[in-house]
Amino acid sequence: MSQELAAGGIAMAIRDFGTGYSSLASLRDLSFVEIKVSADFVKGCAENAGNAAICQTAIDLAHRLGCAAVAEGIDAMADLQALQIMGCDLGQGAVLAPALPRDGFLALLQQRLGAPQAGEPSAAPNRAQG
Repeated sequence: MSQELAAGGIAMAIRDFGTGYSSLASLRDLSFVEIKVSADFVKGCAENAGNAAICQTAIDLAHRLGCAAVAEGIDAMADLQALQIMGCDLGQGAVLAPALPRDGFLALLQQRLGAPQAGEPSAAPNRAQG
């Protein structure tokens, strides 16, 4: 099933790696593009040697499998800096960007995609139907 999804251009990520239903078997059996390291391990990874070891191992494993490593729940600058040193590719959390309400998210998405904001004229030329 995961090969069919990938062939259709759908990329999958393994979320909360190291907790719940994510396991090493899922790494073997699924086609995915990123491993998201659980916030349970990310929080305090700058000070907690156990969390740091788990984060580093997950990051290394993602890279060995040709995937991106994404840290979830980065809420402290020290953790962000530690993850950067570990070679983490991407991150999510309050230190990087606070949670947004729906309208704020849609406005940011439009800005990033270069789409006109509500009330702005469209940059696309009108095309005659024919």
